[in-house]
Amino acid sequence: MALHALWDRADSAAIRLTQGLGGEGWTLSWPSTAAWVGSPTGADLVRFNVIYASLLAVLSAVGLVWAIRTWRAYRIDRWAEGHPRVQA
Repeated sequence: MALHALWDRADSAAIRLTQGLGGEGWTLSWPSTAAWVGSPTGADLVRFNVIYASLLAVLSAVGLVWAIRTWRAYRIDRWAEGHPRVQA
C-alpha cells in the first residue's frame, strides 16, 4: 500500500525537487501539476524528466525486490514441507 502511495506521489515530489534544484527555491506545500505555473521548458523539463524517471526506477526496484523475496520465501517454505531432506 505504501509503495503504491509513493508511486502516485512521485510526480509531485519531482515537481518540488525540480523547482528547488532549478533556483525557484524550496517551499513546503502540497505540490500539484496544476499549480505549476506555466509549462516547464528547457532545463526544467529535462531536470523534471530525469528526477521523475529516477524516482520511478527506484520505486520499481524496491517493488521488484520485495516481490521476488516474498515469492521465493513462499515457494521455498511450501516446497520444503512436501520434500523433507534426506540425511546421509
